[in-house]
Amino acid sequence: MEDDPVKAALLSLFEKHQELENTKAFCRSMLQDLESEDAKLQPKIVALASALDEEIDPESPLAHYLTEIAAAGLTEGVRAVLRANETCLTPTEIRDGLLRLGYDLKGYTNVLASVHTILGRLIESDEIEKKVRARTKDTVYLWKPKPQNEASDLAKQLKKDLDYLRTERRPDPLSKTNG
Repeated sequence: MEDDPVKAALLSLFEKHQELENTKAFCRSMLQDLESEDAKLQPKIVALASALDEEIDPESPLAHYLTEIAAAGLTEGVRAVLRANETCLTPTEIRDGLLRLGYDLKGYTNVLASVHTILGRLIESDEIEKKVRARTKDTVYLWKPKPQNEASDLAKQLKKDLDYLRTERRPDPLSKTNG
């Protein structure tokens, strides 16, 4: 049986593609972990900044960060509160989390109505999960980590299949010479 250089090149390129897909999936997972960890730091930074007895230099990176937090939209705030918590939260707890993050909610006539609207959109976009607390029967919400890329899962399965074909000494249907 002859070695086909085209087939060898194809398999080599596909293997490289699979490695890249696996690396991207790993990086996405790491990014989710980092975003969750960062979201947990945000309320602590805001709390400590507001407890300072001295003025923060308005040109400092810290001042810019605090300004960004204050300027971020309510939807981003709700995401940040949910990402920072590993437990389910009620809309009231989410509102309290927004306040701890330093969000100015005075401009909203009904903050909880806005939070409920945002939660509905986040459910529709499959970013959060809606549950009911067994003990209190309260409706609660939980951040859903993004699922692994389906293309990556398919690539992993194809790699397994190719590895199996390589280790089994069966005629390869892709081979130009079957004999």
